[in-house]
Amino acid sequence: MTPEESYDDATLLQKVRSEALGHFPGPRSVEVDVSDDVVPIDGSVPREEHRSELVEMIEDVEGVKAIEDRLEVSLSSR
Repeated sequence: MTPEESYDDATLLQKVRSEALGHFPGPRSVEVDVSDDVVPIDGSVPREEHRSELVEMIEDVEGVKAIEDRLEVSLSSR
């Protein structure tokens, strides 16, 4: 993929779900979306380490240009 090319939102969302969320080992209650190659992440995770790891995993997905990290760290997350 060249810098001028990008995935459509639906394709990029599927990539994020399979390449990041699908391999994320920590417990979570997380929702993601994609708009113009930007991925907003909403929800909660039980530990700060989980939040950092998930954000890194999503950043590594080809086509993601930016992340809007709206995750909360909450002990009640599952």
